[in-house]
Formats: sequence, C-alpha cells, structure tokens
Amino acid sequence: MYETPRRRVQFVIASDALTPEDIISSIEITPDRTAWKGLVPPDSMLRYPRPARDHSWEIRETGGVDTPVPVLLDAVLVRVAPAAQRIGELRARGCRVILSVVLYTSPADPVGPGFALTWDQIKLLGACGADFEVDQYL
Repeated sequence: MYETPRRRVQFVIASDALTPEDIISSIEITPDRTAWKGLVPPDSMLRYPRPARDHSWEIRETGGVDTPVPVLLDAVLVRVAPAAQRIGELRARGCRVILSVVLYTSPADPVGPGFALTWDQIKLLGACGADFEVDQYL
C-alpha cells in the first residue's frame, strides 16, 4: 500500500489548453511528473484515482517527519528559478502556477510544522506569478 509522504512541496503549472509537452518546450525544464487532461495519472496518490481535469507539469520533493520544509522548498525553487520569466509568461497566457506545501503533522514530529519563506523566495514566486497554498493535516 502507498504511504503518504509526511511533507511534500510541489510547484505545478496547469493548463486547460497547453499540454505537458508544450509547457516543457516553453520553460525548458524537465518535470518530475506530468498529467494529461482526461487521463488518470499512473502515479496518482488519490485513494480513488480520477482523470486529470487539466494538463499539468510538476516538480515535487517529499520527505518524512524529520525533513524541514525549508529544505524541500529550496530543492524545488532552485530548479524553478532559471525559468521564472518564462513561467511568468505562461501565467500571462492563462496557465495556473501554484507552489503547494502539504504537511501531515503530529505532536511526535521532531520538526515543527512552522516554516517561513525568504524574501528571495517571495520575489521568485512573484516573478513566476505563482499562487501559494499550504495544507496541514493532523
């Protein structure tokens, strides 16, 4: 059975019109994962997988309870940074750009659930036109 990573940071570009291949060709970065609109992603983490509602391109880092979120953030954003301007252009063309942090926490976690973004990370997200979302679960 698949075990959910306790910490996950993902940078996603999603589009109704642009395919993952279109996104790759625009930003010139190979993703960790892609999904095609209307198809069930083979690596879906959903208990009941369903077809993707949009095309998507994704960079993802995961870790256990002892992995600090800033380590995962740095690993994702260092890969995105070279294409920030091109990603911003995709946003201007209608793509959705999202930095997502997912935390499963418990009182026994050796690393607390808190984290902060640096000024440089905030500027990078702004250049990409990225939304920022955090989901925390107990």
